[in-house]
Amino acid sequence: MQNKNPYFCTEVQIQRPDYNLTVFKVHVGKLTFKLYDKGERTLRAEVVVHNSKELGCKRSLEYFEQMILKLENLMNNFVNNLTYAHVATLDDDTMNNLSKPVKKGKSNISGINITRSRNVALMESVLTLMFNPNGFGAKGLAEKMRKKKLANYTISNARYEMRKLKAKRFIVKVKGKQKHRITQKGIQTISAILCVWK
Repeated sequence: MQNKNPYFCTEVQIQRPDYNLTVFKVHVGKLTFKLYDKGERTLRAEVVVHNSKELGCKRSLEYFEQMILKLENLMNNFVNNLTYAHVATLDDDTMNNLSKPVKKGKSNISGINITRSRNVALMESVLTLMFNPNGFGAKGLAEKMRKKKLANYTISNARYEMRKLKAKRFIVKVKGKQKHRITQKGIQTISAILCVWK
């Protein structure tokens, strides 16, 4: 998957270089997250930083501890997100409530109707953005949606649909930034809905 802006480029690879070895890789910008089995009972997880600027902190030796803490946080988020997707379930009311509008202040925010292919594409796109360590914005979501044959999809469309996702508590704003991240509820619900839909 190629993109001129590496931040929004997500690539997933599954490799089997040796007998009985599987390597699962997710490339996000200048970061690579890896899972691979080592022996019969050991699963290893790694994060590889191809450019330390991606960590968003100073890079001299005196900031080594800060870099390690950021790497630990990245790895924890990666593993947690995989876990949330793996144990995705739907309760009895999820499908009914998904399409219902949500009241916010004096206005109603429309629900998400999964019988529309555009909304299915929206949920697929949001799920692919869950590994972005700094969150994602309307521009990143619009780029993902345009790759799904929605050529006229704009940043304004993305902002509107992000309001719906926030109302359903599928995404939350990253504190102090103009970015959002997908929530545990969002990962679990969207993963389960897409499994049912597909």
